[in-house]
Amino acid sequence: MSKRSAFRNDFPRVTYVVLGALIGTNALFNQVSQPVWVALNALVIVVSFGLAIANFVGLVLRRHRREHTVAETPNQ
Repeated sequence: MSKRSAFRNDFPRVTYVVLGALIGTNALFNQVSQPVWVALNALVIVVSFGLAIANFVGLVLRRHRREHTVAETPNQ
């Protein structure tokens, strides 16, 4: 089995958009004061919002591609 088919249904998902947004929002409002935890918190914010945005863009592009594929298919 190729690597591409193994991850075919893993991206994009609405669940990843919601979880990424929730984790990022939680980390954004988390009050920490030590430099190590501030850096880790910033990393969590960037990664989780990045995951949410990437999945949202993937969902939009997949829907756009499906609509154009159906519209361009001739009637048989």
